[in-house]
Amino acid sequence: MISFKISPETHRGLSKVSMVLLSLAALIGAGYLIVTAILNYFDANAILKDHSEVMAPVNLDTVTEERHRRGRTSETYHFHYVFEVAGKAYDGIFETSASNASPYLKEGASVKVAYANAEPSRFGRLEVLQKQADLGSSITRALMAIPLAALIAFILHLMLTRRLFVPRETSA
Repeated sequence: MISFKISPETHRGLSKVSMVLLSLAALIGAGYLIVTAILNYFDANAILKDHSEVMAPVNLDTVTEERHRRGRTSETYHFHYVFEVAGKAYDGIFETSASNASPYLKEGASVKVAYANAEPSRFGRLEVLQKQADLGSSITRALMAIPLAALIAFILHLMLTRRLFVPRETSA
């Protein structure tokens, strides 16, 4: 691994700056995840408060393949569905990994969609909305975001200050 030798004084300063910036990035990242979980919770509850359900046929749009290290690949399946409410068609899209795509690849596959009766343009897959509307899981996701973001920031800090930038040994 590449490492740069720097003076001990510079290394101390870099360590302080690294810890502050990465901690700030972790807090912003965790805050974003928490706000997203809260907004998804309120949106799902608003839809599910007064909703109707329809079965919508699912169609496969594309399959994208990502190449990773050591020759590993991962496939992402992109699906879309169309349902109609009062003569107006609404389109929805979602994507899933190859391991979760099998129920949607079958002939005649469909997905249960919930939409708000007052505003049918607010809709989503019922199973996703039910998970997002569960307060316990939303709080758990939000509370897990903070320590995981802190752990990632700490690991990045250690890699930066212990592996990439190392203090030069002083001659005695």
